[in-house]
Amino acid sequence: MSKEHLVEAVDKLGLNRRGVVTARRVARYADGLSESGGESKARALMIERGWQTPELQIELFDPVEPGRPYRVDYLWRVGDRLIIGEFDGFVKSEKAAEEGKLAKAQFDERQRESRLSMLDNCKIVRLCWDDLRDPTKLDRKLKVAGVPRAC
Repeated sequence: MSKEHLVEAVDKLGLNRRGVVTARRVARYADGLSESGGESKARALMIERGWQTPELQIELFDPVEPGRPYRVDYLWRVGDRLIIGEFDGFVKSEKAAEEGKLAKAQFDERQRESRLSMLDNCKIVRLCWDDLRDPTKLDRKLKVAGVPRAC
């Protein structure tokens, strides 16, 4: 269902119902681009806590091998700066460990982050489940990274 259709359905079905204000707000921010529950929960906390809503799943190109794209979880464009947000769950690492490929997965992730950090005026902030359990940590990370507050 499209975001517009969801907003329309909430408006139509929520008339004079308890919780419709919250449902409308959720529908306004709905986005199917998040690739995990952790990414979605982190974005919800960002919105709830007054941070600028990031772009999701944006491709940035490797500055060393320009034809090679890397998709980032979150992206904020602040003037001429880029702030990349990455949510680190354990699913990828657990799967790689089960397949005996953990060292390769860790190496690839370090290379990816190194390449992204070479982009002009770029910062990378890593978020994890601990930040969601203690949102003050999330706030501190986003503030130090330079993520702006919502207008």
